Amino acid sequence: MDVALDTFVHEAGAERVLLMNRAGRLLLQRGFTDSGDVMKAATLAAGIHATGKQIGLLVGDERMAQAHNRGSSREFMLSELWTPFGPILLLTVFRPDRKKPTARLAFESFARTLGSLAGAMDSGPVSAEEFEASLMDSLDRLFPDR
Repeated sequence: MDVALDTFVHEAGAERVLLMNRAGRLLLQRGFTDSGDVMKAATLAAGIHATGKQIGLLVGDERMAQAHNRGSSREFMLSELWTPFGPILLLTVFRPDRKKPTARLAFESFARTLGSLAGAMDSGPVSAEEFEASLMDSLDRLFPDR
């Protein structure tokens, strides 16, 4: 999986990448230098994904779990990828000037690679209770003054 992620980072022109389960538990990362930033980004990404997925279910559009946000100097894409052991999340940060077709092709290739892996992920689906408990615990640790 490391080689597949490194190939994706190179081909997509990604600056930072997190691969995590839906509860925000980190599987792999590239480009982050501070472990606190990794934990914060993973926790926030899991929350964004869960929020989008629930809103999508309410309005009848399950693809709302995918997120894309563009700032002045960076953009991120948060996607749910399916593996033989259930979904995982991919957070990718890159510069807006990167050619989108190249990044999209790299993403599709990476998604196919992950879909074919067996035994690479931990347990199956995350229950709502497990997700909420994990998310709240992480938020309390990372943002104690909230």
